[in-house]
Amino acid sequence: MKLTMVAGSPHGLSGFGGKMAAIIEDRLRRQGIALETFALADMSIRTCAGCYVCCKKGACIFDDDWQAVYDAMLGADGFIWMAPNYTFNVPAEMKAFIDRGFSNMHLQLLKGKYALPVITSGSWVLEDALDYLSKTLHRNGCWVVDRIGISMAEWAMVQEEKRAQLLAGVDRLVAAIAGQRIFEDQVESLKEMFEMWRAYLSHFKDEYPHECQSWIRRWPDAPLDEG
Repeated sequence: MKLTMVAGSPHGLSGFGGKMAAIIEDRLRRQGIALETFALADMSIRTCAGCYVCCKKGACIFDDDWQAVYDAMLGADGFIWMAPNYTFNVPAEMKAFIDRGFSNMHLQLLKGKYALPVITSGSWVLEDALDYLSKTLHRNGCWVVDRIGISMAEWAMVQEEKRAQLLAGVDRLVAAIAGQRIFEDQVESLKEMFEMWRAYLSHFKDEYPHECQSWIRRWPDAPLDEG
């Protein structure tokens, strides 16, 4: 089993999120599971320019580290997205990474992957950022195995309880991959999301030739609408 972790804190792996990443890595290492971690703050990833060249031609105009991280997720059995809460959302580093993948989201390249979102925070405000990560993973076609929010305030008071919560989420990710679990409560919404992107590309097939050709090759049993 191979997992990828994307850490979106501007502090890299040196802050509270880095402490959580170390706990995750130790858990997986003890189980003999390979984990590749990317600290976005230590990488060069430009913000999306909104030029739609990726949709039209298939290649981003920026030659930076983004593709290496995405390729690692494609090659993994599952992945963890971890970021701190910054004003009810993820920080710029994580948002830039996510935005650059919007064309691949249309193509549902991560469909069927297992994912675990983790949000850290200085306070108890966690749900908004967790909602964002969970919904984004879901709209990429992923099975969201759990959602973990850990605040520094809680960690100071009930460290062992929060540590157990974090590790339980990691264990659920591993178990879901090992058993190729189908999350029945997500089946219909994932089908609806897939159909939404199929209809979207049917509508924009003249504008986005690369995406449409890629969809036809990847999903031959879900053809785009004619006309």
